[in-house]
Amino acid sequence: MQSLTTPISRNAKIEWYEKYSQQRSLCYSHTKADVLLIGDSIIANFNKCNDVIHEYFNGHQTLNFGVGRDKIQNVLWRILNLDLPPSLRFIVLNCGTNNILHNDPEEIVDGLINIYVHIKRKYKKVDVLISSLLPRDKKESEKRSLIHLVNECLKKECFKNSITFIELDSGWTMGGS
Repeated sequence: MQSLTTPISRNAKIEWYEKYSQQRSLCYSHTKADVLLIGDSIIANFNKCNDVIHEYFNGHQTLNFGVGRDKIQNVLWRILNLDLPPSLRFIVLNCGTNNILHNDPEEIVDGLINIYVHIKRKYKKVDVLISSLLPRDKKESEKRSLIHLVNECLKKECFKNSITFIELDSGWTMGGS
């Protein structure tokens, strides 16, 4: 098992490093961005859903920093190595599905909370929202069961620590409030 609290880049993958470099450039060129979406392919694919972006983020300048196949430790590395625009007000974090067969649910939750802690240390005024993982597979499977466990543990941990939790399949749940 890999530690999810140790940042790991995927620099050996040229496409990954190119995406990271593009994101670094966007941090400097989009100085009025107020929302950052960061995570894996689920976030990356939001770019294909203009109606969702328009409905939920209308009036906001949104940056999409989703990278396919990223794991928690890769997202952590990017958070630690990017200088995000000072105009950011919100960060929406969604990752962990790519860790599901490599780490147990508690480790995944700890990894997500660790990213939250690092974001809040570096960007004190930014509100961080952590979203649940989306179901995998069409039928009941080991992955689906593990994701359900992650989401239940994550929801409890967010509530306990007053972190805003977004339950993607059934709406908003506000942590601790």
